[in-house]
Amino acid sequence: MTVPIVVASLDSLNQTVTTDNSSVVQLLSDHLRGTTAMPTLHGTANFSGVIVETTPGSSVRIQAVSPTILQAFPNSSSHSFHFVYHTRLCERGEITLPLSCFLCPQNTFSLQSSDSYCHECPSYASCPGGSALVLDRGYWRASDQTREVLRCPNPEACAGGDNATCAAGYSGAPVSYTHLTLPTNREV
Repeated sequence: MTVPIVVASLDSLNQTVTTDNSSVVQLLSDHLRGTTAMPTLHGTANFSGVIVETTPGSSVRIQAVSPTILQAFPNSSSHSFHFVYHTRLCERGEITLPLSCFLCPQNTFSLQSSDSYCHECPSYASCPGGSALVLDRGYWRASDQTREVLRCPNPEACAGGDNATCAAGYSGAPVSYTHLTLPTNREV
């Protein structure tokens, strides 16, 4: 996950030292990729391209170190500090990979973040990506959270769509239907 991390040089009053344009700050952790050493500009070092690689939903301990401040103030302990970065859990429409979340691309979908792969879009729907499953007219499901899809005996009664509701003038679940289950065994 790409994360913006900003580290500031603070004085004894916890104010940013805006005149600091020469310090260098390094981020240390086995879970970081990208540029992990940055010069300060007006007292801040902006690590906008750092990638934290860890299991979604976990925490990473990161150390920020300034060798420049250590060299200028060798007896100070304020040249280094630790902080914990918490990663988010994967969301619906994403699948959980070992080190990241992956958004299902167009023509695939995932209704649960615990899925290990994105499912192929069924022939009776369109899938713009993520968790979106837009059913064709003539198909119905109770909610956008369920994998159970019904083929309506009267195609005009089922509007299809993202939430697959009944067409105008109709209500409730189809009484007589063909039961379909969204694919679970085909990896895309």
